[in-house]
Amino acid sequence: MASTSKVPVNIPLKERFWLYRDLILHERKNAAEFDRTYWEMKNAPPVIKTISPTTMVKNNPFTLGIGGTGFDGSAFVVFGGVAHVTINSSDTILACKIEAFDIATAGNYPVSVRNGGNRSISNEITFVVTPS
Repeated sequence: MASTSKVPVNIPLKERFWLYRDLILHERKNAAEFDRTYWEMKNAPPVIKTISPTTMVKNNPFTLGIGGTGFDGSAFVVFGGVAHVTINSSDTILACKIEAFDIATAGNYPVSVRNGGNRSISNEITFVVTPS
């Protein structure tokens, strides 16, 4: 059986200090970068990629489907400046009921998503309400 032995490394005290300092600074930099990246990911605003339908005749209630990313469990839809509770949600799909009185007037209505926890708000997509 071969014997193994450790070879002592004699590093002068001054160099040991600088090596240790560099190691600590490197660890702190990596930890700070990880914390910043984690915070940015956790607090990133939601992003709307699609809505369905994209248009509707006025005074017709419907269910609005929204596809995107970054929706949290307490996300809600802002349709025409009015908050709507979601009836079905995941981190990529939301749905909400739009009542007839929400689209009583023809025109363009902004649609966005707001996460409840950190209140970050998504991009806006325009929903078109036609007169008939």
